[in-house]
Amino acid sequence: MTEASTRRWQSLERWSPTMYLLAGGLLVGYAALNGLAAFSDIIFVPVEDVVGPAGFVFGFLGALGLSRRLAERRSKLACVGIICVSLGAVGFSVILLQGLAVVVGMASTSDPGVSLFLVTVGMVPGYLLLGAACLRATVYPRIVGLLLVVPAVAYTTMLLGAILFVQFGLSSESTLAMSAFAISSAQAVAHVGLGYTLRATASPDEREAPATGVTVG
Repeated sequence: MTEASTRRWQSLERWSPTMYLLAGGLLVGYAALNGLAAFSDIIFVPVEDVVGPAGFVFGFLGALGLSRRLAERRSKLACVGIICVSLGAVGFSVILLQGLAVVVGMASTSDPGVSLFLVTVGMVPGYLLLGAACLRATVYPRIVGLLLVVPAVAYTTMLLGAILFVQFGLSSESTLAMSAFAISSAQAVAHVGLGYTLRATASPDEREAPATGVTVG
């Protein structure tokens, strides 16, 4: 790894807690919107299609910030997890751009298409592998590894619920809406927890703002 590349990864690592806290804040808003839909039938689909994906993009950036330490341990789990998370970040970025296009009137609908596959790769194997790598490498507190598993479990639960509803009709719309609220709430708690834990356990050097490369004198 070159010096410039190392600096970029270190910068991303320093920003990881902030990325997770931003993600958590957006996902709290996303959960609130899902709660409105579940309990009052008030739906803001265009807003949901921006707030939710934006939160997950920040979450994936936070996950990539954990990668340097894990990669230094030459963990195969971490290396594969990093690739998966990177694909997930691309997928949610595309979905976010599509959602913004709808909000500003540049498009009438958004179709996730192949982006949904990339998101699934990032959310399920990506987070599971990074969580397992964290638990094995012990470079981060154990709670970080456990919290990384939550997004994967929540996303898988959401997918199964959607399949049962769409393919087999085994779930009602109201049940699906309540499930969306519960799952998005779990996602929000996990991301806020990751941001808080990483910030609370960071060393003083890690809390410093990333270096800009500008020297004085």
